[in-house]
Amino acid sequence: AITYTFEVKEGLGDDWRVFAHFEGPGKGRFSDDHAPNRPFSWWKKGQYIRYTRHLRVPASTKPGSYDLWMGIYRRNTRLEARSESVPVEDDRVKAATIQVK
Repeated sequence: AITYTFEVKEGLGDDWRVFAHFEGPGKGRFSDDHAPNRPFSWWKKGQYIRYTRHLRVPASTKPGSYDLWMGIYRRNTRLEARSESVPVEDDRVKAATIQVK
């Protein structure tokens, strides 16, 4: 299970989606791209939105540390990502690191 938490800074339309890319050893990668349970148009500035999803790690995934890089996208466009506390690259934030055994 993975719990996502977002602080809403501005409203968005419903055609945006969340991308969640887990990147690890040997360029290993798996993802949990999705539309949130509560549509973005319902999100209001100042709210914190939290929801849990169940993610299946592919059986072929190599053991090791995987960084979770996240952002919000629509078609081929990523929403600008900013943070004063976590790394940001290519309009995505490094949200966590997990261990795959």
